[in-house]
Amino acid sequence: MTDPTNAITIRFAARAEKQARKLPTKILRKLHKQLKLLQKDIDHPSLNFRKKANSDQYEGRIDFHYRFTGEFAAEYFYITSIGMHDIGLGKK
Repeated sequence: MTDPTNAITIRFAARAEKQARKLPTKILRKLHKQLKLLQKDIDHPSLNFRKKANSDQYEGRIDFHYRFTGEFAAEYFYITSIGMHDIGLGKK
């Protein structure tokens, strides 16, 4: 578990903000829940948070079908993509 005094600040790329606005309400609630977990405990099992192979990008799970990707920059985590599996992983 991460130290709460070192909580992660989360920022969104313009593309990720646009993608988040298009999410169904149910998935948006799940995204908020997962981002709170990311801030508190980056190793939480439901996040399935890991570094993508051959990349500086990380991926995390919103639910079975939805993912988010991003990268660490300075003192925050910068979300670059949110969506269905391939979109959320930045493949489309």
